[in-house]
Amino acid sequence: MLLKTAKMVVRIYMIEGFDLASRDIGGFSDPYLILKCGKKEYNERKNYILDEPNPKFCKHYDFEAVFPGCPMLIIEAMDFDELFGDDLIGKT
Repeated sequence: MLLKTAKMVVRIYMIEGFDLASRDIGGFSDPYLILKCGKKEYNERKNYILDEPNPKFCKHYDFEAVFPGCPMLIIEAMDFDELFGDDLIGKT
């Protein structure tokens, strides 16, 4: 049974972030998320949250996967910056 493959849906609930590091001089970061699993990617750059160290994302994301052997899920918190390019706040 362990070697039999099965298609699944991986659902990620992103509720909120806590004490995100500031990447802007003289202010708080403007955070948004990028989530990747396999070939699928969700990029929330257009939905950045202005000047907020404790953002409330309140969203869910679905990825199709096959177990065993599902690719790694990568979640990146980014700081929006229109002039100098976006900065990575953190990654898991």
